[in-house]
Amino acid sequence: MNKKERHLQIPLIIIIMMFAASLICCSHGDKRNDNSSNPIEYYCMDGVTDPETLAYAKELTRFVETLLHDETTFNADLSAQLDSFSITLRTSPDGKLKIYSWWDGAYGTMVCYNSIYQIFYNNKFHAEFMQDFAEEPEAIRQVESSEGPVYLVQNLFQESSSLFAFGLKAFTVNKKGQLVPANVFECIPELSDTLGGYSNIIYIESCHYLPPSLFCKGGWSDNFFFETTGKDIYMPHFVKLWEPYADDYMHDFYHHFEWDGEKFRYDHCLCYNPILSKYLDGHGWLTEEFELGKSIVRIEKVDDGTYRYLAWKQNKMFSAAPDLVITGGWYHEVKHEYYFKNGDYEYIYNDDSQNLRIMYTDPKSKKTSEYANYKVKSY
Repeated sequence: MNKKERHLQIPLIIIIMMFAASLICCSHGDKRNDNSSNPIEYYCMDGVTDPETLAYAKELTRFVETLLHDETTFNADLSAQLDSFSITLRTSPDGKLKIYSWWDGAYGTMVCYNSIYQIFYNNKFHAEFMQDFAEEPEAIRQVESSEGPVYLVQNLFQESSSLFAFGLKAFTVNKKGQLVPANVFECIPELSDTLGGYSNIIYIESCHYLPPSLFCKGGWSDNFFFETTGKDIYMPHFVKLWEPYADDYMHDFYHHFEWDGEKFRYDHCLCYNPILSKYLDGHGWLTEEFELGKSIVRIEKVDDGTYRYLAWKQNKMFSAAPDLVITGGWYHEVKHEYYFKNGDYEYIYNDDSQNLRIMYTDPKSKKTSEYANYKVKSY
């Protein structure tokens, strides 16, 4: 089967783990919803007896309940309080939805967050604890439908020390002014935990052997690319999730969802990186990625079997055309080296030693000498 045609099959155990996580991290969910003043509701106090932590939990609870009940907090400057409790605030593009999140205080390899939302919609204020939402929100995106705004919450969930889930959850506002799930993503088994029809969740899984790409240097939220129109979602596809050392696990082909005004339709194919495709001809499979001084370098294997060397100045990142493109490269399997000829210079990268040599050949004497030698930071 062609690599581009293969789909990642998420094992059933992952779905079970995510469900169990929502139960474990939200074991006090029913009590929280009535906004009781018990400090355990908003901060894990299992086995805690020291006065300092007890006082902290009590003050945190008092502040959270103020957010839930006091409409004036919606437009107030709360930066000092948010800093003191390490609460992260995410705001929707239209400014009508705010999500406050903080670590729930429970230690372990599974890291859970508590969140509440405030919404000011149709001149009505509503705030509520977010049930079954243990992820850490990273950003709020937004699209418009005939029924009103659809909010897309990008989130990160650490399921264990070596397993992370990165996803989008879609919400809309009901007639009561409450934030409710919006089933807008066309469901496919490898990208959602709901089979058939439409889901309010799409996500990807990653183990710690697959670090964030330099291409996504701004954070994991950048794993989802949005067109400026907000109508397209490009979601990275990881092959062989459970075989992190496989030759083909490191790449950046993307699933494409397109917003039609009501749903995000899946086009059932993988596309090349949506940013690089603007500047380069032909698809390339990512094989190496590293930092070289003040530059970021990618090596890709293109469809004709050759390799290409791409380099950007770090401050430009990947939103602009590469500063250097060398095509026609080849790979020596015994030496584990890539070779790229660029005029009188030859770039040689060894993926074992993570070393890059630049050789120079004098056009007159034809003598070759080492022009530069770098130890790079590889990913």
